[in-house]
Amino acid sequence: MEKHSLTVLSLTRKPPLSFDFTISSPDAKSITFGKDGTNPNGNVLKHTFTGEKIRDYQGFPRDLKIKTATVANGQILFENLGCSACHSIDGSVGHGPTLAGLFGSERMIEGSPTPIKADAAYILESIKAPNAKTAKNFPPNYMPPYQLSDPEYDSLNLYIQSVAKGE
Repeated sequence: MEKHSLTVLSLTRKPPLSFDFTISSPDAKSITFGKDGTNPNGNVLKHTFTGEKIRDYQGFPRDLKIKTATVANGQILFENLGCSACHSIDGSVGHGPTLAGLFGSERMIEGSPTPIKADAAYILESIKAPNAKTAKNFPPNYMPPYQLSDPEYDSLNLYIQSVAKGE
């Protein structure tokens, strides 16, 4: 029986997320396990997660101490939440729509023959429920929904508006 441990280190999360597992196999060179933790050879994989709840672990400081909605706080959130991995602010093409010129523009939505106005309500909905309206030519179910505080939502909205205005 072989016992292994894996710890996901984070500078911002205490305690770190850890994963302990045990493999019971006479020949543990290469083993593939099914979802139930067993394989056809009778080997068993047992595992235990400790530390942060997996569903709560996001790899960034969850509480950025944002209490008021400002453009600057929106930029902090944009950077810390990893939004720039998909959304550019300069008009370049990415996995998600660019934010350059977004606010106030007319946007085509998948499944709709007419454009909609990208106003503050649309931006907020796109952050809270990104699959409610999918931008034309972008894949659905790609952006995760975020569970933020009202000042965080408002800050992101203000930041996105400022990018469109070239501020």
